[in-house]
Amino acid sequence: MEVKKDIFNITTTNGTRKVFGSANITLMQTLQELDETKVATETVTDNGYVINANFNTRTDALQGAAPFIANAALGHRADWNERKNSITSMIIYNYVSDRISLIGANTFGNHIDQAVHTLDFVLKVEFNNLGLGLSVKNILNPDINRIQENKAETFLVRSYRRGMKASFKISYRF
Repeated sequence: MEVKKDIFNITTTNGTRKVFGSANITLMQTLQELDETKVATETVTDNGYVINANFNTRTDALQGAAPFIANAALGHRADWNERKNSITSMIIYNYVSDRISLIGANTFGNHIDQAVHTLDFVLKVEFNNLGLGLSVKNILNPDINRIQENKAETFLVRSYRRGMKASFKISYRF
């Protein structure tokens, strides 16, 4: 589901100013069958080797698919001089829920990538034919944790940060 809305929009003879927002959510329920026999039958190598699997369950959620994803953005745009000049800025929030990273087997539980929140900022300026852009991605720079959910105990498998990324762009339109 997605929603886009101009919060306010003011138009004058010289230009416009508006504040706008958008949001979307994805809800997904997945289910896959885990079949050791099918894996062994379909993965025979050229050398005759068979890849075996010993899954812990008969069904599980689809690997890599997050059941809940949400994004929201709030922006401001101003233009003037018959729309030849403009400034647009946006702040963007993203959320991805826990999701399976690796299906468990041989009594080891699933590896789960835990939920992640991110925040980005984008600024775009246009003056006649010249364009300038600034973006800062992953401002929150959260810990990204992968855990293993075993029957007896849950373990932290990996923890890292992606780091913030800033970029600056200059363009000219002929």
